[in-house]
Formats: sequence, C-alpha cells, structure tokens
Amino acid sequence: MRLRLRIKRWLVNSLHGILHSLEDPTPKGDDRKLAGSKTVRLSSGDFKTQMLRKGEVLEVGTILRNRYRIEEFLRSEGGMNKYLVVKAEEEAVRNCWDCGNEAKDLADPFCSVCGAELRKKVYLISEAPLGDFFSAEAELLNKGVLNPGVKRIYDVFEQGERSYLIEDWLPGGFLAEVARPLDKGRVKEMGICLAEALGYLHQKGICRINMGEENIQLYGGLVKISSLVGCDIEPGAAPVKKRKKDLKNLSRTLRDLLGDEVNSSTLREIFEDGTRGKFSSAEEILKELKRLDLSEILATKELPNVGGLTDVGRVRSFNEDNFITERLTGELGLYLVADGMGGHEGGEIASRLAVNTILEEVRKKLGAVDAARSKEDYLKILKESTKKANTAVYQYGRDNQKDMGTTATAALVHRYKVYLANVGDSRAYRIGPEEITGLTVDHSLVAKLISLGRLSPEEARDHPKSNVLYRCIGTEEKVEVDLFNLEVKEGEFLLLCSDGLWGELKDDEIHSIVRECSSPQQGCWELVRAAKEQGGRDNITAILVRL
Repeated sequence: MRLRLRIKRWLVNSLHGILHSLEDPTPKGDDRKLAGSKTVRLSSGDFKTQMLRKGEVLEVGTILRNRYRIEEFLRSEGGMNKYLVVKAEEEAVRNCWDCGNEAKDLADPFCSVCGAELRKKVYLISEAPLGDFFSAEAELLNKGVLNPGVKRIYDVFEQGERSYLIEDWLPGGFLAEVARPLDKGRVKEMGICLAEALGYLHQKGICRINMGEENIQLYGGLVKISSLVGCDIEPGAAPVKKRKKDLKNLSRTLRDLLGDEVNSSTLREIFEDGTRGKFSSAEEILKELKRLDLSEILATKELPNVGGLTDVGRVRSFNEDNFITERLTGELGLYLVADGMGGHEGGEIASRLAVNTILEEVRKKLGAVDAARSKEDYLKILKESTKKANTAVYQYGRDNQKDMGTTATAALVHRYKVYLANVGDSRAYRIGPEEITGLTVDHSLVAKLISLGRLSPEEARDHPKSNVLYRCIGTEEKVEVDLFNLEVKEGEFLLLCSDGLWGELKDDEIHSIVRECSSPQQGCWELVRAAKEQGGRDNITAILVRL
C-alpha cells in the first residue's frame, strides 16, 4: 500500500504539471523570464528522458556543494534518488530548531531559551541527472517563497553530472492517507494554515496550485503544501479567477475531511460556500474561519453538554497545548488534553501528534470490541492507545533529532461512567454541587516530594522545580500509564485541564466558577479568563463535560 501511494503521488504531481503545460506551453529552463505581462507556468523536467540508472547511489558521508553531508539513502523514486543530509561539520549550529532562538554561545549544547539540545537540522535532498529537472523549484527559490504552510526549498544546484534539490524533510504522510472524519477543530486549524499560505502565494502572483489531498502533507499534525510544480506565476498579484479556483479546490479538500456527517455545521457550510465560488480571496475564507468560535464547532447536536477552550496565556508566544472533544457513538465520548514540551516545533507537534494518535487508535480499537463493553475493555483501549501515542512521539523525536514530549490526560465517558488514562501533570477533576475532587496523580517532582511529606501543596505552587516531570509521553521508548475509573451522578462535571489552569487557580476557585456557569462552554471561558487574570504564565486548556 505504501509503495502504491508513493507512486500515485508522483504520478498525480507529474500529470498536474504535464496537463498545465499542454494547456499553456511555456519554455523551460533558463529561457523562462518574468518579463512584461506574461504568465509563467512552472512545469517539471522531462521525466521520460532524465532518469538515474538503478544503483547509482552516493555513499553516506559524501559532501555536496561543500556544505551538505549525506546521512542516509532513503529510496529511488520517479527517476531520482532521495537522501537525508545535514550541513557539514564546519558550519556551526547557530539556531535552535525547536524555538528558533539564535545560539550565541556555540560551546553550549543546549538552547538558552527552551533547553532543547542544539542539533543539526535534517534536510531532504533529491538527486537527478543534469538538465532542467528542478527548474520549477529554482524559479520558486528565486521568487523567495517562504511560508509555514508551504514546504520550503533551500537550494538548487549542479555538481558533477547531476542536479540537486534541497528542501524540508517532512516525514509525515499526506491527507489522502488520513481516515475520515477528522475532528472539526483540527480541520479548522488546517483550513486557517492553508488559507494563510494561499493568501501569501497569491500576493506573490503564484496561483493554479494543486490543493488536492495528494499534495497536502502532514507534519506532526501540521499541514503544508508539498509541491508548487505546475502552478502559474503572474507578473503581479494573482487574478481573481485563478484565486477563486484555488479556493474552490481548498474548500473541497477540507469539506471532504469532515466525512459524511449527518448533522450540518457552520464549518461545513463555510467549505460548501467555498466550493460554490463564494470566496474571491484567501482573506475572505480566513475571516470566516477565524470568526468561527470554538463553541460554534463544539455546540452541535452531537455535543450539547461539552465545552472546550485553549489559550496561549499572557507570557508565552505560542501554544503547545492541544485538546479534542469527540463523540464516538451515541453515548460514548472521548475527551483529551495534552500539554507539549520542547518549543514551537517540538511541544506543539508532540501534543498534537499524541492527541491525533490516541483518537485514531481509540476509534480503531472500538471497532474491534463487541458492543457489550466492560470496564476492563475501556481501560485497555485507553492504555494501549496512550502507549501507541508514546511510541509515535518518541519515534518522531528520534527521527527529527528533537527533544520533545507531552502530557496526556484522556477520558472515555459512557453515560455516567468515566474511564481515565493519565501521563504527566495535566489533570482530571470531578466537580459536584459541594466539592471538587482530583482524579489523577501528577507525575512531577513536586508531587513526589508532597507524597513523601517533604513539601506542602502550598509550597509546591511556587517551587522552582514545579515544572519538572519524571514521566511524560515521548521521552522514553516505553511509558507507564495510570488508569482510573469511577461513576458520577447526573448534574456533576468532569474537568480536564493543563497545568496552565490548575497552576493559577486553587481548587475552590475552580469549583466556584464551574458551579456558577450557565453552560460547559461558558465555564471554559470563565476558567481561562480567571487563569489569565492570575498571571497566565503558561498555555491554558480546559475541557468541561456536564454529565
């Protein structure tokens, strides 16, 4: 299956460029110029004649352009060889690849801001015979394309009898490989990222882009446009007609990620409008997506008694928390909070990867269990799914040379029965009319000191090591998962939250806010607002389920 998917992606991208070339042929290579009012169409090189012979592979350790050292041969594909490379040893590491901080002390092996180990960035290099194989990518490099939603091109050059392309290495798969339906919140985030990328490209005059699911690549839960081969480059901004076509294709792809849901939703309506050509600019669909409050996504007929919210807080510059609220069957819901660690491209990816993996595994395992499920069934599903998430995050960190991890607190709720899995220091609370009860145990240094009688809960709040965890998802090859189960009463609440919430608010403050709220979503808003008023020193996430 994997081989077939790879062949399919190569064929689709190649045909995309070939069809555009037949539609409006333009010269290739150095003869193409952005002069006057002419549109340039970027088509790939001649795949039929430019092919490397099988077995023509460079050795590990080979230095290219006096800059890139080959670390690993990946595969031969579409007449090219693919390798992983790093910059050669003589070039010092100057930036942290987790948070972007410039490393001023090159002798220090760790980032002074986020603490991540300063390692060399890994790139993907494609090798082909001399010629115009990478002429389209060279044109885009000259155009200065640089956006988080577009796979980055770093270099195009020739050496010896071969041509080379250096670009981001994204080990994730493509949207075409993702099971449907996806969580609405995740689809909204994907839509915002891709719409922002389209707006950026349209401003640069780049349009007629393949926005199909076979050209949108996943990167630890994030999304990027994988290839711009086959697109047009206009001398000015992209014309309205071509912008609308790109937005139609994007809307169709995003709509299909929601699956064949029975109930309509505001999110689906936005994408339906897009497929009908309502939007003439990326800014228009962005405005619709950004105004779509999280409560509008959650407050459907599926989830009437659930609220969820995440906020960056007042100090951090980016949000490493992630959460999901998912109705799995008529009476069964999955709720999950994850708090990532490792910087913008470490913690955020770790938490999102954990959330998505647990959701996918729970769905898969529920399908393999008989309808009459026992307590042991539900706890086993949570335990195995959490362990699978640990493997996914751990392997991703190893593959990308990143120090990353995340907490994970997950709840399966069936009627009035709650089944919990926990790793790290995100928490679950039971909130009744008169009291609030913590349901999980923090895997932190201060929690251990409290259990040993060496620290009081009050002292722990301001302890300098309060953020040190001894157990979390993704830092070790294997992880131990705490499991809990309980039965609650009608009218009680289940709260899942990251330490950005419970670290700012005392238990009695949380209880008071929740019991006074008119709805679970309002309760989440009020909890986050109160935590920010107390300082908001960390990212803040809350899920509130009314039983």
